[in-house]
Amino acid sequence: MSSFFDCLGFSIRKAAEVRALANRAAREGYAMPSDLGMGLRCWRLGGGVELWTEIAPSGEVLGVLPFFDAGSPHVTAVTACEPDPDNPEEGWIEGWLHPTEVDEPYSGVFPVIADLVDFLSASPRLTNLPLTVSLRLVGLTFDAETHEDALSLAEVARGTGFRLPPQSFASSQHVALDGGLSLERPDAMAVFSGTITAASRVINPLTGLAFWHLKVTVGKAVLDFCAPAEAVGEALPGMVLQSSAWMLGSVPAFE
Repeated sequence: MSSFFDCLGFSIRKAAEVRALANRAAREGYAMPSDLGMGLRCWRLGGGVELWTEIAPSGEVLGVLPFFDAGSPHVTAVTACEPDPDNPEEGWIEGWLHPTEVDEPYSGVFPVIADLVDFLSASPRLTNLPLTVSLRLVGLTFDAETHEDALSLAEVARGTGFRLPPQSFASSQHVALDGGLSLERPDAMAVFSGTITAASRVINPLTGLAFWHLKVTVGKAVLDFCAPAEAVGEALPGMVLQSSAWMLGSVPAFE
């Protein structure tokens, strides 16, 4: 069974393996600033692969999140930042990528909801919103579908009865607007359709397993996605990628 850890070349099949990975990341990771009474560690393994762990005041390791630094941050107008109601060490942001007007944060290419791997560092500084920041952003996907071109995608859509509009991106919260506003934590999953502009196989330095790093043009933005090696049979520039992804972000200026 695939998990989001597979998207970065980690082969995790048991809860015990997640706990072991979290404990090791906590031991070997670099301590990041945190103002919320809990510890935060970032283990940068190399090649862009990262693991982020949160630590309780008691020293207990609370969890671990995978991340990939693609080296291409996005100017983002953050319009909301909140903790998880059940796990205050975790949290999310909502914002608009690449706002076109300084005084109008809702003028970007599209809105995005992302879980912050560095929530403990960033959230105390994400106040007096909206606030424009440089956001590292990556999508993890293990159900990627590649098509030779837009016509091939249209042929598949005719058979399935579903077609995401080309060059589109929508967070789950923004897809079901007719369902009314929810008071619960919004889902950081998104659906998208775009053109692959670059594709490379990356080796996880810890496991030696390969995964895909894909740069995908979605409208006026180029986004980074990672996927397990076996999830994408072939990924060439010019192909169309349609999928869903877990969006993760970090704000390096606040670390």
